[in-house]
Amino acid sequence: MTWFKQVFGFNESTYSETQKRFKVEAEQLLTDSDPPRSFHVGTLSVPSLEELRAQVAALSRPEGTQLTLRTVIADAYALHTWPEWRATIMLAGVAAKVLAGDEESKAA
Repeated sequence: MTWFKQVFGFNESTYSETQKRFKVEAEQLLTDSDPPRSFHVGTLSVPSLEELRAQVAALSRPEGTQLTLRTVIADAYALHTWPEWRATIMLAGVAAKVLAGDEESKAA
């Protein structure tokens, strides 16, 4: 079984055929599979370090909680299937490519 079928419940096909089997409603990605699956989705943002610092400074932390950061070296595709990572935010190496691409477009 491919990682794609394991995660989404159906085999990946051509881009257009695969795209037809997904739809987004509110902040949910829904699959046309048996059984149907849903995933929480959000928007990719690429804030500057200054913007991140301002956002963190504005946060209030509920008493008794602690933010935990870890570096994990693993297959990013596999991480999406790990139950213990279900409610986490992952930043994979591909994000570095997005950032590099953004910098390249600014330099042009």
